[in-house]
Amino acid sequence: MQILKITERLEAMARLAAGAEVLADIGTDHGYLPIHMLQNGLIKSAILTDVNEWPLDNARRTLGLVGGGLWDKTDLRLEDGLAPLSVGEADTIVIAGMGGELISDILAAAPEKAASAKKLVLQPRTRSGELRKFLFMNQYFILTEEIVMENGHLCEIIVASKEDFGGDAKRYEIVSAEDADNVELKQFLTSEIGSRLLAIRPPLFSSFIEHKIDVQKKIAAEAQKGGASDTAELALAKVEALLAL
Repeated sequence: MQILKITERLEAMARLAAGAEVLADIGTDHGYLPIHMLQNGLIKSAILTDVNEWPLDNARRTLGLVGGGLWDKTDLRLEDGLAPLSVGEADTIVIAGMGGELISDILAAAPEKAASAKKLVLQPRTRSGELRKFLFMNQYFILTEEIVMENGHLCEIIVASKEDFGGDAKRYEIVSAEDADNVELKQFLTSEIGSRLLAIRPPLFSSFIEHKIDVQKKIAAEAQKGGASDTAELALAKVEALLAL
């Protein structure tokens, strides 16, 4: 049996998704995450889904490469989003490598299926704030968050559930900062940072905040060039709020 090596991002996701009886990997691509987890005894079985056939072919090749009798522990399904799942079929659902808005759309399209999982492990490539906002608005608890570096990019991993395991998860809490006096600024902090991430402050948290500050400084500079003083003022206020965290 060939041992599958995966990236640090996938390693972090595997750790956060460990213990599942049935893990559903939505948009599986090569199937690296669920196959790695099966090889290492981190899950009992896996459903690998994708909207296209070629990623499932890639996953089949990965299964053939690693060997070890994993075929009977995997189920490959061709369909969009959560459509291939039945309610309660998977106790852990993983959606990774997509934009935060697309992940939100996938969850919104099948709310009963999403809510029936004990744990959602979500890794938005972009617009993580939109995903947090969706989770808040749909009464999910954020159980934990991690930040990992992959190919020079900071990757956010959000673990959410309808259940508050242990009572320490965060739902609607507004992140406060000394200068967060207006609603728009508070909403920005709540979605872009979130009280859970602020409470945990993982190792790359400082780099994460610095990146957010750089983005807002660029927005302010472009707005000032274009004469959009209100936009520039709000972006600079966001910078001050981020610095105060």
